[in-house]
Amino acid sequence: MTCTDSASPPSRLQARLLGFPRAHGLAGQRPGEAGIVIILTMLVLFVLLIVVYQVFMTAEVELEQARQHVISARYRSLAEACSLAAQSALIIDLEDAAAADEGDEGGGDQAADPFGGAASGDDSGEDSGQGTTAEVVAETDSALDEWADPAAIAPPLGEGLSLFIEIIDEDSKINLLGLWTEDEERREEWREVFERLLDKAFEGTSLDLSTADALDLMDDLDDWVVGDRDLFGRREPPELKLTDAQDAEADAIDTDIIENEEVHFPLSLSELLMVDGLLPAHLDGFVEDGEYYPGLREMITLWSHVELKAEVVDEEDDEFFGSPLGAPQADESSSDPALARAVTSANGQINCNTALFVVLRALAPEDIPTSFLEKVIEFRDMIETVQDEIDSGVRVEWSEDDVDGEAPDLDEDDPAYYVFQEPEELFDKVAEQWDLSIFTDEEERQKFIGRLGVASEVFTIKILILDKEANRHANYRTVVWRVGDEEQPRCVVLRPLEEYSDTRRLDEDYPEALEQSGEDRFY
Repeated sequence: MTCTDSASPPSRLQARLLGFPRAHGLAGQRPGEAGIVIILTMLVLFVLLIVVYQVFMTAEVELEQARQHVISARYRSLAEACSLAAQSALIIDLEDAAAADEGDEGGGDQAADPFGGAASGDDSGEDSGQGTTAEVVAETDSALDEWADPAAIAPPLGEGLSLFIEIIDEDSKINLLGLWTEDEERREEWREVFERLLDKAFEGTSLDLSTADALDLMDDLDDWVVGDRDLFGRREPPELKLTDAQDAEADAIDTDIIENEEVHFPLSLSELLMVDGLLPAHLDGFVEDGEYYPGLREMITLWSHVELKAEVVDEEDDEFFGSPLGAPQADESSSDPALARAVTSANGQINCNTALFVVLRALAPEDIPTSFLEKVIEFRDMIETVQDEIDSGVRVEWSEDDVDGEAPDLDEDDPAYYVFQEPEELFDKVAEQWDLSIFTDEEERQKFIGRLGVASEVFTIKILILDKEANRHANYRTVVWRVGDEEQPRCVVLRPLEEYSDTRRLDEDYPEALEQSGEDRFY
């Protein structure tokens, strides 16, 4: 039997026989407990990882929200600045018109020259009946006005950011509310106009409305206005505010005073989408076969033909004296002096210098050929053609140095020649330009001319902000009423600035002016 050294450690087998704990384990630890510790550690790390990730993601989301809020606020501020710039251009045009009127009244043998100054002469403008370029621009609203040129309004902002300001006169559109005017004869006329508009607006497209569709839509609109709204239920007319006198003596109001029995006029064009048969594409425009077709928003309006109530000073002159429904009070300090002196000029007529072809086709009686109306649009487009030729040197622009400062008569070399100064000129100028013979009954001519005007009062300002660095864009719009007042011309906001979705394509439907510098652009 071999003796062992007492100092030497026991073998593994001896240790197990004697009950010693394993060398690699901990005292009192049972088999398998080391794995549980590892699992618990992994669970704790996993929870910590989730918490850290959640905190990180929350911070990223909040940072992105803050970034988008800053960008939106920046775009909004730019849009407000652009709106003010557009309103300034409209007011300047109004001031130029007032200056031209003053020159006519006290000028005697003087006439304003195309550069806005006064030139001595022998009343050549009055003899010709056409005026000078400056007078034409001041007294009419057309593509020749500065407000109609986006390049003259929107400043270039350098690389990465582009602004495009577009001013569209609402008086170039047909007012939808004319369908329910109190004059029955006029109401029937406008119903025919709207039927033609709906019938012709989308002709040749997959969204074309037939004559039967147009008639059905007109009937549905009549039902909508009287409150018969099918699935939406019949809407009872709201109670109108009583006058001060009626408030003290009666519990109900006699609606016959204002003759609006159960009438619910549309408050926005978007209401038309609730009428069965009209699609969003009909209202906002659409692209088909690579071509953009404007929607009804570019043809009809609710904002034009704004009128002012006459001032009253006596309670007997106004059934609603002292209430919000009453006329402005001349003796109240709260009344706006500019609005009290304002005058309207559109008189319910459509501006023939800016109206779309389909609008002219709807306004014109059927006896007036469509080919003639196409020539009217071609005649108006000559404004841009002649201006381009002047800029390129093909045509020579008149200079006061050439004829000792005397303003010459307008001719075909002047862009102002292609502006209709009076609706009556529409037939004469177009027929003379292309040597046409228009066999239209005189009564039909006068009916068409009676619906036309040459000036505008209400305008929609559209603003496009294109941010190439952020790869995004934003569209804003507002509606303003340009108030004519010789002491305080101003723009009254009818529809506040709002963001909207424009269906036009940036790369095709907007003019090339969007990508060019301000001084090189003409639109």
